[in-house]
Amino acid sequence: MTIAAASGKGGAGKTFIAVNMAAAGRISLFDLDVEEPNAHLYFPGNQVSSRRVCRSIPVIDEKQCTLCGECSRFCAYHALAVLGSTVVSFPELCHSCGGCTRVCPQAAITETDMSIGSVIEYEGTYAPLVQGISDVGTAVVPPVIHQAAGFIDPDQLAIIDAPPGNNCPAMAALSYADFVLVVAEDSPFGLHDMQYLIRALHAACKPFTVIANKAQQSFGGLIEQYCRDHQFPFLMSIPDEPEIRSAMSEGALLIEKDPRYRRIFDQILESVTKEHI
Repeated sequence: MTIAAASGKGGAGKTFIAVNMAAAGRISLFDLDVEEPNAHLYFPGNQVSSRRVCRSIPVIDEKQCTLCGECSRFCAYHALAVLGSTVVSFPELCHSCGGCTRVCPQAAITETDMSIGSVIEYEGTYAPLVQGISDVGTAVVPPVIHQAAGFIDPDQLAIIDAPPGNNCPAMAALSYADFVLVVAEDSPFGLHDMQYLIRALHAACKPFTVIANKAQQSFGGLIEQYCRDHQFPFLMSIPDEPEIRSAMSEGALLIEKDPRYRRIFDQILESVTKEHI
C-alpha cells in the first residue's frame, strides 16, 4: 500500500507528516515534490545512487527541412514554429510525444535527450529515501516524478511526500497513491486550497482523510467543522505547538526530539492501514 501526504497549499505541513510517519514506521519514503524536495533535510542517511532523468526534444536538420510547417501545425503545445526561413523549437514547451518526427514529410526531425532532473537514493537511518529533483528552470516535471515513483514496490508499505496543490505535478505523484492524507493548515487559506484538492481527489477516485495541522483555538476547528458539515472523512487535529515548530526549523524529526509525539504518527498509520489494507 502506498500512502501519500498531500496539501492544497505549500507550508501546510505535509512533509512534516510524511517524514515523521515514515521514520516512526520505518517505511520507505518517496519525496516526489521534485521542484522543492526537502525530505532529506529531516531524514538522515547516506546517498547510495544518483541517476539523471532526460526527455526527448526535437532537432531540426535545416538542410532537409522545406519549411512546410507540418510539425508546427501538429504540435498542440506550440513547441515548434516556422519563422521566416527557419524552424524555431522551444524545448521548454515540448512534451516529448515524438509526433513531429512522424509527421515531417522530409524526415528532417530527429530527437535528442535533454536533462530535466535526477533521482537520488538514500539509505536512511530509519528507512530508505528516494528523492526526485528537477533541474532549475525545467517546465515539464512529471517525467522526474514518474522516474522516482518507479522505485515504489506496490507490495510494500510506502509513503509519498507529494507536491502541493492540484496541478499536473501533484496529480502525477498522487496517481501512485492508494490512499491520500490531506494535510490542511487550519486557517481560512488552508480551507480554501483544501477544497480544490479534495475536488481533484474526487475526480481521480482517490480515497482520502483529512488532517488539520497547526490547529489554533482562534479559528475554532475550522477544517474539522468543514469536514463534518460536508461529510468528508476527518482523522485528527495536530495543534500548533512550539515544540513542533522548533523541530521543523532545526531539521529534526519530531518523534526523535520528543517521543511523546510518536503516538500521533502511530495513530495515523494504524488508522489508515487498519481500514484500507
